Amino acid sequence: MTAQHLPEHPYTSRVIKGGALLAECRDLLRAWRPDESAADLEARVLAQDLLGRNTARRVQDLVRLVFARRYLGDPANARLLQRLLQERPRGEWFAQVSLVLAARSDRLVRDVASIVVPRLRQQGIAALSARDLVPFLSEAWQQGRTQRPWSPAVRERVSQGLVRLLTELGLLGSPRRGLRELLPCAPHPLAVAWLAYDLHFQGVTDSGVTAHPDWRLWQLDEEAVRRELSDLAPQGLWIFQAAGSVVDLRWNHFDREELADVLVGLDLL
Repeated sequence: MTAQHLPEHPYTSRVIKGGALLAECRDLLRAWRPDESAADLEARVLAQDLLGRNTARRVQDLVRLVFARRYLGDPANARLLQRLLQERPRGEWFAQVSLVLAARSDRLVRDVASIVVPRLRQQGIAALSARDLVPFLSEAWQQGRTQRPWSPAVRERVSQGLVRLLTELGLLGSPRRGLRELLPCAPHPLAVAWLAYDLHFQGVTDSGVTAHPDWRLWQLDEEAVRRELSDLAPQGLWIFQAAGSVVDLRWNHFDREELADVLVGLDLL
């Protein structure tokens, strides 16, 4: 299944337990062994105390509900990200990639980041609080988009979890008087290269790559995506040509292992 054809799963309240947890996910990705299952990783994390003194239930939630769902759906991609994290640990690229993966693994995160937040921007709203997301969740419940009916208390906790996640993933700023600023997104070139190739490796067409909804998570419309890809073309990642609705991308790398070697050596800020 490609990222272009995600199933319309119902919303879950998983974000209450998960959130972004970027620091923990970095540690788990560094520790993960290729071909290691989530269950085996969980057992090793507990046995070796890789995440500090967390309870068995907490480790289970971290590994199964967050890390495995987000990063281990495609082991080849996990190996690529592990290599990039080892060689290029700095920069916002990991948070930006994690936003895409979180949105792919959780429909609620995807819809809030790609529908609700842009809608607020269009309305001229510059900041939000967890309370601002409650009406959207109430509407979702009324329209049957939740896995089961949510009480007002659960809707409030889900809203708070979403705000924490979006803050850590770079869409929202630090709290000020109960509000968090909607932040602009400047995608890191490494994240742009990763997403373009990730879509390509999944079989998305060239025109589908530039028009793919994943880019909207970074506030990029199709014209902006074309500019990003054109700007990166001199790095030798691809040859990019576009005229009207026609997009032609000549991809220079043919698997993720080769791509990892190239990306770690690029002169990217």
